[in-house]
Amino acid sequence: NGAALNRRWADCVSNREPTLTAAKALVKWYARDPCHALDFFIDLHAHTSSKASFLYVEPPKFGLDADDRGGERDAVAKDDDETSPRDDDKAASRGETFREKCEKAFAWERAAVLPRMLELNAGPALGFALSHCRFCENPEKAGAGRRAVGAMLAREARDAAAR
Repeated sequence: NGAALNRRWADCVSNREPTLTAAKALVKWYARDPCHALDFFIDLHAHTSSKASFLYVEPPKFGLDADDRGGERDAVAKDDDETSPRDDDKAASRGETFREKCEKAFAWERAAVLPRMLELNAGPALGFALSHCRFCENPEKAGAGRRAVGAMLAREARDAAAR
């Protein structure tokens, strides 16, 4: 229909954007299936004005941000034995526990690993550079796949937890 499909993910209609509707249904299916672990979502498409290869990466979400905007927290240290009380006390005096700082660092590492691996392994061949990538959540891009699918999966997780 000539619409920029990348901006239609949040409010796609099955008779106008059947590919987006089907893709969202498939993502939901994988997210609900206990045999699969959905770690990330990639929306590949051409850019209207750029010839470079790059990724826009949705930043990790934490705490209330995760619930409100579609992210998830990655657990790093699950056993109390894994961090010393002294480390937790030091971090708590700065507003976060040591465990929370580890979780944030791990989540950022996970978000950055794919762009970094692309740069190392295929950068020159694809014209890909980490410097062209953006780690952001621009409100103007709310309809983009990375934002809409993240929000959709957060709603799915909340609904599942409520059941």
